[in-house]
Amino acid sequence: MKKLAALNFWVFFLAASLLANVCCAFADETGNRKSLEEFKHIISARYIYKDYKKVYWPSLYAKYEYPILSSRTEAEFAKNLNDLVMELKDAHFLVFDEREKRLSGNSRPKIKKNYNLKAIGGIVGNFTEFNSHVSVGSVDKVGYIMIKDWNFPSDSFDDVLPKSLLLDMFADTRGLVIDVRMNGGGQIDSCEKFAGKFASINLLAAYRHSLDSNGSLIKKEYYLRGTGEEYKKPIILLMGNMSASASEHFILQMQVVPRVKTMGDNSQGSTGVPRRYALSNGTRLTVPSVALMDLQNAYIEEYGIMPDERVRFVENNSDNVLVRAFQKLGASVR
Repeated sequence: MKKLAALNFWVFFLAASLLANVCCAFADETGNRKSLEEFKHIISARYIYKDYKKVYWPSLYAKYEYPILSSRTEAEFAKNLNDLVMELKDAHFLVFDEREKRLSGNSRPKIKKNYNLKAIGGIVGNFTEFNSHVSVGSVDKVGYIMIKDWNFPSDSFDDVLPKSLLLDMFADTRGLVIDVRMNGGGQIDSCEKFAGKFASINLLAAYRHSLDSNGSLIKKEYYLRGTGEEYKKPIILLMGNMSASASEHFILQMQVVPRVKTMGDNSQGSTGVPRRYALSNGTRLTVPSVALMDLQNAYIEEYGIMPDERVRFVENNSDNVLVRAFQKLGASVR
């Protein structure tokens, strides 16, 4: 009898545990479904590239619905949702779990660099790190500014790119090379502020598409807002496949300044301007909200911006793109 009672106890215990797990699974599915529906609404009403990407959404949702709804934890839900997002091949569409851990990686193919960081210091003899974002130098009366990133807010702009940089340091140069070949983006307001230093009037630079609260398309003109010509001599802007996001805004603005010529290779083609959203289960997203277009109304996304002069990068101990830029501005350099 004791053995039978003990057996009955364990049978009851296992049955209760199984029932609890089943109930838990149903509860998770309810919450997961709610969060998935929230995700679908964000795609429909907020994702600017929902049609541009040529995704057949019903098929994509069907492919991932079961693992997403079957997720037992918030972390597992975020991971399964990220598997879906990765198929979009959108570098600005990211998934974070409830602990703010980023799950998404850059889903684009490996990007080929068109610069040689080790060689730049030898070509630019007085090459100096001005701060963590900017390096400067000059060759034969031609100035050089490398902007490694735009990861600084506009309220610290005057410390990163002060007026003295153009008005004093490069005042006596006959031309200027600005290098954003390694610049993957950052704060758009900072790059806009720097571009404004090269024009005294507003210049139409591009077009931007976004969605209103109902998911309807809004089309706006995008201007370089000139604040005064702090440098009036010829400029060559170096660009390439690593130049992305905010840098592509900067390139489009600088291209409408008459004395600026772009050189190098196509930019990356990644211009989503992401906004943050939170699902009810704690999963967070950054979702591209703005599409950038050139003056011919062509999307920058995936294709990038073409330079005025394409220079094929040669992998050796030098940097032929940079050398070419200095030579175009009259500097004697090899």
